[in-house]
Amino acid sequence: MNTKTLFKFAKATITNRTINTVAIFILLAPLLFINVKNSHNWGGDFSQYIHQAINIAEGIPQSETGYIFNDQNPYLGPPAYPVGFPILLVPVYLLFGNSIVAFSGYLSIMLILLFFIVHQFFKIFFNNLISLIMVITIAYNPWILRFKASILSDIPFTLFFIASILFYKRKLCDNNKNIGHSVILGLLIGFSMLIKSIGIIVLIGILAENFIGLLKTYSKTGKIGEYKPKLLNLFFVFITTLIFYYSISFIILPTKTEHYSFFSNLFIYNDLGGALLKSGVYYTELIQNFFSTNILIGAFTLTFFIIGFIKKIFSEFSTIEYIFILFILIILAFPSYQGFRYLLPIFPIIVIYIVKGLMTIQIDFKLRKSYIVIIVGVLLLLNYKNNIQRIIKLQETTIAGPQAPYSIDAFNYIISNTPENSTFAFIKPRVLALYTSRKSVAIGINKSLNDIDDKFTEVGVDYLLTVDDIKNTIFENYIESYIGKLTLIWENEKFKLYKRHIIE
Repeated sequence: MNTKTLFKFAKATITNRTINTVAIFILLAPLLFINVKNSHNWGGDFSQYIHQAINIAEGIPQSETGYIFNDQNPYLGPPAYPVGFPILLVPVYLLFGNSIVAFSGYLSIMLILLFFIVHQFFKIFFNNLISLIMVITIAYNPWILRFKASILSDIPFTLFFIASILFYKRKLCDNNKNIGHSVILGLLIGFSMLIKSIGIIVLIGILAENFIGLLKTYSKTGKIGEYKPKLLNLFFVFITTLIFYYSISFIILPTKTEHYSFFSNLFIYNDLGGALLKSGVYYTELIQNFFSTNILIGAFTLTFFIIGFIKKIFSEFSTIEYIFILFILIILAFPSYQGFRYLLPIFPIIVIYIVKGLMTIQIDFKLRKSYIVIIVGVLLLLNYKNNIQRIIKLQETTIAGPQAPYSIDAFNYIISNTPENSTFAFIKPRVLALYTSRKSVAIGINKSLNDIDDKFTEVGVDYLLTVDDIKNTIFENYIESYIGKLTLIWENEKFKLYKRHIIE
């Protein structure tokens, strides 16, 4: 091949790649504008992330948010979340302040980057057109469009999680020695761990695949010579991940919370089998209902997923399968259900299995299997139409939460009429702490009212705040039982504020 021919080939390749990149970003661009909200639901996690970002920006220790951790209600959240997502929020806060619409737009940009990465990930297994249809089918799913308005760590975590797997598959899955690529992969994995502790699954999956491969090689040849370059790569991946994660999480921006031990303590080990069974049913239904609540579509989705998964593990049991199985086992064993957001990081893998299962269909007339995927994808997109229109129509509506007028009214009253060092009990303590700069604690669960009152006394609760948006039977029972220690000092159409009196 002469120089002129090589130049033409390179030019054509670059042009096609550029066209594909521009096309995917154009198709994903509407995500910048769909369901970018100026209000947030009551949530709780979002306020903790934002508060930690504010503290980082202002040089305050992350744990000093005013949220008082209640060991009677540990599932609400740790004293501080991993530092990764707050780090990502800091530039937005510095530019726009505590602006929900700015954070929402920022996550929309991250979502577009995520689906660009997912498109590249799909291209490992399918052609460009099928990969594009798969991405658009997920990106414009009504669940995704609704979820993207939540200021949570799941979207950026999934971005780094899938990017780590993609980088490994593209750059380090062979025996070529490349220290630079190993360092980059270590940084990607390390940052995913800084966002969510479960990011370590990628490292474990890579090590597991290579350990098994090494054993197979040694059992056949009695040597590991051809594996030495890969072992060197893995060593640098491991060391980079370890140094990067620990230097950020424990030295540069410590959170005073050891997240692995905190979350591992939430598992119910004495009934692990029961937890796996209940969670299995729960998440199976979520997979069935993701594309449509239609029973028939759900049944086909689950069937193709199972067929595709079985086909994949018998044809090529790779790093992806190790990661997928480990991830599934952890979320199935975890006793707290958080909806589809827990499946989001591995959902691109689930879709790969679904499409592989779909492509096993045998038909009598001549139709390429890729056309089947395209037709199904288009039909699903048409099925989204009414839900997408509903989401867009409600986009400007202020939802029930801290930005609602009655909430702003309550928070302003608290700021103006209560001491700065006072402590509140509220169903969403992290939200109250963010918007009033007051210390706040949640009510306990599975405890007697007497134990709850003792905890309130222990942490020095001065006020109790209730909101009609979030009904809580335990809170209502406590107020009814201890009304003699409480005085209603203020209320509006949704809130009631009680002063708590300590009776010796």
